[in-house]
Amino acid sequence: MIDIGKNNINYTKLLNPIYIESIQANQIYLNDLKSKGCVKYKIKNEWIEQNKIYTRRAVLADSLFLRFIEESITRINGKFSKDFIILKFDYDTEYKINDEEPIKIKKDELRTYYYKNGVTFTSEVKDTKKRKQAKENERCSPIHYKMLMRSPGKAKDGECVFIRENLHHKAINFLTMGLYDLMDEQSKLDPDKIFKIVELSAYLTLTTAVANGYIQIPLNRVLVVPDEEVYSKPQKAVIVSNKSVPYTYEEKEFVIDFNNPHVEELINKKGFTFEKEKASETIKYIEKTKEALKNNGIRWNGNYGNTVVTQKELIQQECDAEYVSNECVKNVLWDGMGLIDESVFPKNMNGFIYCRSHFFKSCLFRGNIKEFFKDYCTEHNIEYDKFTTEKIDLFGRKLSLANIDVVITDKSLKWLKFIDMMGGTKKKAFDYYKQYMKNRTIGLLLLKRLIPVNGEICS
Repeated sequence: MIDIGKNNINYTKLLNPIYIESIQANQIYLNDLKSKGCVKYKIKNEWIEQNKIYTRRAVLADSLFLRFIEESITRINGKFSKDFIILKFDYDTEYKINDEEPIKIKKDELRTYYYKNGVTFTSEVKDTKKRKQAKENERCSPIHYKMLMRSPGKAKDGECVFIRENLHHKAINFLTMGLYDLMDEQSKLDPDKIFKIVELSAYLTLTTAVANGYIQIPLNRVLVVPDEEVYSKPQKAVIVSNKSVPYTYEEKEFVIDFNNPHVEELINKKGFTFEKEKASETIKYIEKTKEALKNNGIRWNGNYGNTVVTQKELIQQECDAEYVSNECVKNVLWDGMGLIDESVFPKNMNGFIYCRSHFFKSCLFRGNIKEFFKDYCTEHNIEYDKFTTEKIDLFGRKLSLANIDVVITDKSLKWLKFIDMMGGTKKKAFDYYKQYMKNRTIGLLLLKRLIPVNGEICS
């Protein structure tokens, strides 16, 4: 079993949020280029010199994740932390160095680069002063960050949270319930194994939901049952599916004329040459390929060459709609809903609590579960105090019906999508989850300022 870190976190004390810096990726990229000379970037028709990185403030509020990582981060004046930054990818950028040829870079290219390589950023906020730090400038030093998570709500923009590199492993294993390390181990044993990265990225943020409070519900008091699929009466409907459609298109590629002497002159200005005899300590030899130019940071803008057009074919998946008059439409009946007994329902809340935890997401509605069970057992001549759940629990657990406080369906357990990594069977996967959730807690959130929502389930 992989150790994910401490589980004796104090969930009763007040935890203040932390403020972090939010930065546009193109600002960091342009600032890093200043070592090559004077950098100017284009806004509309005006060229502006890159002088500094402009940042905004963002907030990481109380959550299961923040309480877990709290002991490892540094707060400056109790509120600000350099251990996280938010990187935003809202803009493409066009720039030039020392008034040379303009270069364009797309925001998608920036996203790919920083996701793979991380980002180094120097905040202007000074560290808390220490006696050993004699100079003021020593209180601001560069920090390397690695991409931690993308918020599902920001998926279209690619906005995401980066964390200080030496905290990344601890944080990502907590968010993924140890599956991050399991993927690493299993990929070494089977390099061709395919992992559900997209699903994992979506569910790892569940413990970062802003919490309004916390509740602990032991797993041996949670009954898990299969959800019900129901079908409507035959009705008019549209059946949507994918169909394969052959598609022909033209692919244009600019071919550089490497034999043109002007091409050699241009790369000489950047400290490179295609001629081995000209190479020296100040001029580096590179091959006559576009890949060699790209690997050495040279972007070609369409001069000295020609465009070659090639006909390409591919099979494209397109949406196909079929209109029918007598289709029975399937619906998952409860899908993410559950019941919580009145005896454990938080006293300061009404109606339901919206619960999130490690790969768990459920809306628990308030009710008299125990009273219902008692009435049902009386009507069917069942001994309430002796009845056990091994025949109805999804994992075959022998739980006392009299001790059940919460009833949920399998749709609330998102980790069921990753059984292949957690042992290969439902039982082994549940044992993994049970071991990890031991003594961990649950959070309650506030939804639209109306009803306190969000509880986290744990054992």
